[in-house]
Amino acid sequence: MKHEGSPDIDVVIPWFARPQLEQSLRENAETFARCVGTVIVVNGGGDPEELAGILQRVHLSNVRTLTVPGSPFSKSRCINAGVAASSARLIMLSDADIIFDLGFFSLARAACRPGRYVTVKHLVELDPESHPQERASAQSPFESQRVMSWLTFRTGQRVLMEHWQGPEGRAAPGLILVRRADFIKIGGANSELHGWGFEDHDIQIRLQARGSLRRTSVGRATHITHSVADPETRTESDKRNRQACTRNYREGNFLGTFPADLQALEEAGVIDAGLRAKSAQAAVPEVRQ
Repeated sequence: MKHEGSPDIDVVIPWFARPQLEQSLRENAETFARCVGTVIVVNGGGDPEELAGILQRVHLSNVRTLTVPGSPFSKSRCINAGVAASSARLIMLSDADIIFDLGFFSLARAACRPGRYVTVKHLVELDPESHPQERASAQSPFESQRVMSWLTFRTGQRVLMEHWQGPEGRAAPGLILVRRADFIKIGGANSELHGWGFEDHDIQIRLQARGSLRRTSVGRATHITHSVADPETRTESDKRNRQACTRNYREGNFLGTFPADLQALEEAGVIDAGLRAKSAQAAVPEVRQ
């Protein structure tokens, strides 16, 4: 498909053994061609031949790939690599199983003003009857649920976290449009978090606590329903990451690992030295100790 997208938004998609990427790219083809500059798929340990096959079958002209070495899988390290490889003003952090509504990016771009970051307001399941969370919601006596939590840290920062679910979908904490400079200001994502779980909440918490940003939620997207290979491992990963973040917050540490990851990626040949110099211009005030 001919690419006519806007160069001021790049999409970063961490990938690891997610066959749903093929359907996601296919369904997003028109949206990505019209609304974004580059789609950066970051392979964080998946089969490179599987990924190459997906991209060959879909064949979008504005997709590029990066391979991030290392084990275990770190979604956060993949995010940092994708942002490092981007030169766009705005970065959309996405997943390999997401389909955006065609109008989402125009709404999100308009909402991502200085002092703001944007999340998807309504995330719906492609197959609600096969998703445990949606089945539980359908059996609930409540039409919708909305929980707003103010987190006040001992260091003085105050953060608002919102969770909701109802007939129009649920909150999507990991689908974030943010100014690249704001992402780098908070030190990017924290690659000390491994697997899947809580890394999206951590980014939002630090965008507010460290970046002094406020969240705006707009638009809609669809999650390609799929089973979780090992629910117990996913639960353990979420718990481990949550505990690690709690320790950081207790110590007043609201920085990610972007500078260290950038240097490691350069040394591994994933990105070139020019990218590190360019990213440094966004002025991360300090480096995690």
